[in-house]
Amino acid sequence: SINSLSAMAEARRVTLTTHINSHSLPPLRGDEQRLQEALQYLLHNAIKFNKVGGQVELSYGRQDDMAYVRVMDTGVGISEDRMAIIWLGLTQLNQGQPQGTGMGLGLPLARFIIEAHGGRIEAQSNYGSGSTFTLFLPIPVSATP
Repeated sequence: SINSLSAMAEARRVTLTTHINSHSLPPLRGDEQRLQEALQYLLHNAIKFNKVGGQVELSYGRQDDMAYVRVMDTGVGISEDRMAIIWLGLTQLNQGQPQGTGMGLGLPLARFIIEAHGGRIEAQSNYGSGSTFTLFLPIPVSATP
């Protein structure tokens, strides 16, 4: 996912870094292509809505019986009133705003993909100072210690 978006990050002068929080994550079950697509939606938004010279950090690890992938950015953030509607998609049509000023389908599709795999997605944001999106996916019982 990072490789496919590195040119976009370079063009926007956004630094992409990866932090590994666990050395031994078990294999997960799922559609690799769809899971990669969900992650790309989050990375794309983190780059697109970032500041020149901004940062995007990708980390992953394990929390209880879930594996997680976290995308943190130093971008513009999301206002509190918009946080409730980011999962709806095409919100610019719902709010009567001009085309292209709202959220697209990336976040709702990412959420659908993750939930279809038995996981969940969480979002936190500070308007003006960035956002954090975390994907949680279940670790198969056969892979837990």
